[in-house]
Order: sequence, then C-alpha cells, then structure tokens
Amino acid sequence: MKRMSSRTGLILVVLATAVVILAATAAARTNATKTVTIGWAFDSKGAMAPFDNPALAAAKLRVAQVNARNSGVKLQIPVREGPGPGVPTQIGGVPTGASPLSVQLIAPRLASDRSRTRRFPVKLVGSLAVDHYQIDRFHGGGAPRWTRVASNVRGSTYHFNGQYGGIYTLRARAIGKNGKAGPWSKRATTIVPLDDRVFGFFGSWVRLKRRWAWVGSVNRATGAGDTATYSFRSGSGKLYLIGRTAPEDGNATATLDGRKTKVSFHASKVHHRAVVAVLTVKKARRHSLRLRTLGPIDLDGIALSVAPSPAIR
Repeated sequence: MKRMSSRTGLILVVLATAVVILAATAAARTNATKTVTIGWAFDSKGAMAPFDNPALAAAKLRVAQVNARNSGVKLQIPVREGPGPGVPTQIGGVPTGASPLSVQLIAPRLASDRSRTRRFPVKLVGSLAVDHYQIDRFHGGGAPRWTRVASNVRGSTYHFNGQYGGIYTLRARAIGKNGKAGPWSKRATTIVPLDDRVFGFFGSWVRLKRRWAWVGSVNRATGAGDTATYSFRSGSGKLYLIGRTAPEDGNATATLDGRKTKVSFHASKVHHRAVVAVLTVKKARRHSLRLRTLGPIDLDGIALSVAPSPAIR
C-alpha cells in the first residue's frame, strides 16, 4: 500500500477537523454556552511531526474562524504531553507514548504451550511505521553476546526452530520504511521441553502415539504404583512437569531430591501439554526426580529453566 503524501494527509486531517467543528456548532444551537474540546493523537517532535504540526496549525486557524462568529459555541484544541484523560497508555501492547518504531516481542514460556514440536511462534507487535523486524538471540556462558537469527521479518509472527532442552532468550527491533532502526524490545525467554522418553519407566506404562502430544506421543500409566525416574545435573532453577489433564485422569507424587509434592493430572476438561507441576531445583549439583502414580496419568515431557548437562536416567 502506497504511503499518502504529506499534502494529502494534511487535507484529510483538516477535513476531519472541519467535520467535527460543524457537528459541534450544530449541537451548540441548543446550548448557548457550549464549550467543545477537539483532540487527536499528536506527535510534535517525533517521526510524524512533519505531518502533524501543519495539520494542527491549519486546524487552529479554522477554530479561530468559528469562534469569531460568536455562534454560541467555543472551540478549543489544547496541546499536552502524554496521554489525555481516559486515553489508553498502550495499544496492542505498545505504549502510546513510545517511539513509532517500538515493538513488543511475545514468546511462550514453554514451546509446548503453543506448539507440538521444537518450532514455536514468536509474536511481534509494532506500528504501521514498521517496514520489517530484526530478531536477536542471547548467548550466555563465558562470552555473553547477541547473535542475529532473523534480519528481515515482514509479518507479525516468526517461527523459531529450537533444540529439545534448549533455552532461548530473544529480542527484536523494528526497521522503519526510511531504514531507521527503532529501540530493542524487552527480552522474552522460551524453554523447549524434553520429550517424556528421557524418563526411565517401571510398571505398566504404555507409550501411545497421539497427534496432540509433545513430539507426537505420551506415556500412559493405567493404575497406581507405576514409577518414572529422571536424573540430571544443573544449577538452581525451575522444573516443569508436562502432561495431559482430563476428567478420567488421577494424581501422582513427584519427589525431587527428597522433597515430595502431590501432582494432579485431573481436570474437568481435557488440556493437552499442560504444566501439571512447577518444582524448585536447588543448588548446582546432580538432581533426581521420581514420579509415582496414584491413578491413571498421561506423562508428556519435562522442561528445565537451567539446561541439564548431561541428562542421565
């Protein structure tokens, strides 16, 4: 779509102001002391200033002409910094007072929240001033740095290909139609869970292929007393246990490094790839998780906010 010229934009704004003025004048005929305030989003110093400042000047001239008629209505166009009363401070997640090239990056907490595989969606929310987006990934460790993963994202969704067990911190910025780069967005972090196959299973577990499952399959325990174990080395962080919740499913106990927690797989409605428990991993050392069923459950995966290295059953 072609961008309108500054002259065309000015004419449209002045015409819109004239319509408001005429409507206000007509309404004021029933009220001799009517005061009408006219306002719109106005950029006095930013990228839209070359368009907005002439429009405001033309509108003020027209207001002065109407007020000179003493028609019973007084028009005013106050100019103020920041949002006016009742004006939202955000539109689509982007602050209204932010740069026209500000962008919000929205990524899922876990890839399994929005996907069945390691490829997960990243949402980009920007303004009409944006031509395309750039996305960077953060690498920690001994030499922290950002690397470019996408240079020319034209749509509002980017699909990132991670690795199972990986942790991905991303940021984005917008590039305007004039080639100018906007500020970097806030960081967002997504964890790609490990499949349930990393567990060691003991008892009557059955592996079932299901399209809705993480990586296409789940392990189902049909009764009480079955166990699943997983051992790993990592620093402190969070452990997310993933499964299907359903009316016919029951409970289990999860014991992490000797600390026991009751975990429910029961729900009034079916939820696929649900986070059924969030456990705290303390200290940097070798950890052990043991899951014992108290009824039928569907175990689908596990995620760690600190990458395991290495994983040992």
